Amino acid sequence: MIGPLVSRDFLALGYLFWPVTAVPEGGTQSFLTFFLTLEMTPLMVFEIVLTVLGAGVWMYDGLPGIKDLYEEQIDS
Repeated sequence: MIGPLVSRDFLALGYLFWPVTAVPEGGTQSFLTFFLTLEMTPLMVFEIVLTVLGAGVWMYDGLPGIKDLYEEQIDS
């Protein structure tokens, strides 16, 4: 890590910000690149709709679990 700093090769420090930047020297693609190049398939659309519906039902039900933990914390 000190080598790139001394030689002022700041691009070689890309691995420190790996989820956002590309990994230097032939590594895998970055987190951001993965999502920007993701193709929407019918299965993916179904999974997204199912997740949104599940979250909606959970919120309509009063956020069980989180609400209980919050009330327990307030009562303490």
